Amino acid sequence: MTWILVIGIAAVVLALLYVLIGEFFYHMAIDAHSKKWFLEPPKKTKKKTIEGADSYSALKDDTRETYERALDTAYFDSHEAQIVDIVSTDGKNLVLKGYYYPAETASDKWLLFFHGYASSVKWSRRWIRTMSECGYHVLAPDMRGHGMSGGDYIGMGWDERLDILAWIDWTIAQNPQAQILVSGVSMGGASVLCAAGEPLPEQVKCLIADCGYTSVRDILSCQLKALFRLPDFPFLYAARSAILRHAGYDIFRTSAIDQLKKATKPILMIHGEADTFVPFSMLEQVYHAAASKEKEMLAIPGAGHGTCCCTEPDLYWEHYLAFANRYIK
Repeated sequence: MTWILVIGIAAVVLALLYVLIGEFFYHMAIDAHSKKWFLEPPKKTKKKTIEGADSYSALKDDTRETYERALDTAYFDSHEAQIVDIVSTDGKNLVLKGYYYPAETASDKWLLFFHGYASSVKWSRRWIRTMSECGYHVLAPDMRGHGMSGGDYIGMGWDERLDILAWIDWTIAQNPQAQILVSGVSMGGASVLCAAGEPLPEQVKCLIADCGYTSVRDILSCQLKALFRLPDFPFLYAARSAILRHAGYDIFRTSAIDQLKKATKPILMIHGEADTFVPFSMLEQVYHAAASKEKEMLAIPGAGHGTCCCTEPDLYWEHYLAFANRYIK
């Protein structure tokens, strides 16, 4: 009886630890309201941060980038967005809001641009300005759990793929003749990759994903190892249980790779060769997975995470705009 009692107590303790570990990782990574300390530059926190997560700030002294940032600021100082909203279609009835910048002249060209993890419209400014100057209407939503949009958790691109479909419907309601480019960076790029496998209306002409990842499981596994040097079992499994309990999606079944196998629209995938936050090796994986008959990939030398358009701006925009112009007139 003594051994049975000891085994029983040990089982209870292990189960409690499993739950607590899962809750820790859920709160750290997926809870929309927690501070994402692991994304901060090392000098701003005593805790270990993920190398390469803050590539953008490293470019602050680059002459070309300083010039581009000044143009971004001037554009946003002189252009006021219209705030628009929709309700999520996943049954959670989240109010999702976005920044809409109408084209200055009549146009059927639209960019729907989706920002990255723990980010906001501030980090979408380069795409908003550039595509506005090219005559596009630009819609830059706050992802669920970010900015003005409702939601207590981050979907890591999986639930957001459905939000992309809802924003596409909103766009078509405004302009039935719309020619739509769907694009995003980082988690926004992963959201685009996941949305690529959904049935998309004919108004969606092409997609461009910048530094998107292969699956939620893969990216969380990478960060688990980068931050804590921990194996997937039992830690990622505990996180899986907590995420499923709180957010309702299974990180082991949320794969951009699987979604891309159903893709039909033209798609361009971009990634920085020096990206250590979302490993550069993921670019070839998502490219080869895509079933689209028309697909391209672009590797940017020396670019870190989310900084392809800053590191080699001429190369980046030459390919980005050429791809868009091929399908949107």
